[in-house]
This record gives sequence, structure tokens and C-alpha cells, in this order.
Amino acid sequence: MMLSEYNPSGRSDSPVDSDRCKASVLDHSWRRQCSRKVWRDGWCKQHHPDTIAERRRIRDLREKRQIDNDPRFLLADALEEIARLKARVAELEANHDKEA
Repeated sequence: MMLSEYNPSGRSDSPVDSDRCKASVLDHSWRRQCSRKVWRDGWCKQHHPDTIAERRRIRDLREKRQIDNDPRFLLADALEEIARLKARVAELEANHDKEA
């Protein structure tokens, strides 16, 4: 989800406030400018693209860790490894029979 900058859509009653974060947020079905103070580059700490990227990176790592430890995925990985080893055993037996 990309964060959009606040655009008052030509409404004169809601100009863009440069002292506040330039993010557009949804407030009871209305779009409005974020009320937080500017932290860096016109964005507040919560809406700054670098902060969002870091939160997503942490979320992705957490999801990967959960998937890696999920018994269903561990079983699927084990079954794939068993199938690979059975194929290797069959290959080695075939090579052994040719040599004998």
C-alpha cells in the first residue's frame, strides 16, 4: 500500500498545512491531512517512507519465521527431501546394477 500525499481536491476550506505531515489519512470516510508534526522530509515518523519500509521488513521477517516453524511447512519440506533421497537411492542402485 503506497501512502499518498494529502490533496485537498480544490477545497478552499482545507489547505495543505506545511507544519503537519503530508500524508493523507482516512478519518470517518473523509480524507484529511495527518495531524502529526513533520519529522523529516515533510512526513511524520509514522508515515515516513523509510519507517514504513522498516516496518514491512520486520513484518516480512516475522512471517518468514512463522512459516519456517510451522509444522505443515516442515512436513512438506521433509516430504520433498524424502522424495529427493528416494530418487537418489534409485539412481545409485541403477548405477550399481550396471556395474555388476
